[in-house]
Amino acid sequence: MLQDATPEMFDIPVDWLNPQNSQLWNKAIRELRKVDKQTTPQSKLQYLLNSIVVFNQSFSLFTSVSENQEACADDLVRIFPYLLLKAKINRLYQNIK
Repeated sequence: MLQDATPEMFDIPVDWLNPQNSQLWNKAIRELRKVDKQTTPQSKLQYLLNSIVVFNQSFSLFTSVSENQEACADDLVRIFPYLLLKAKINRLYQNIK
């Protein structure tokens, strides 16, 4: 059920679902999928960080100073769980425990 989550379920605005963001979000998802293949906590954290760095690059694509719209931590809280579910990480709980 959660694997079939949609952006709307996470209150992600439709206009953020553009080709540029999708490309970066897919890259972040690929980085998250590598977490399950790692054996040390440090390497797991490295891929988690990599995914956040890639995902953070998409913030500039929906931030507009002229329209007084800036990305913030609240956006991370909305989007990152969506990406985490889309990554379909096996043993997610064990990997973050």
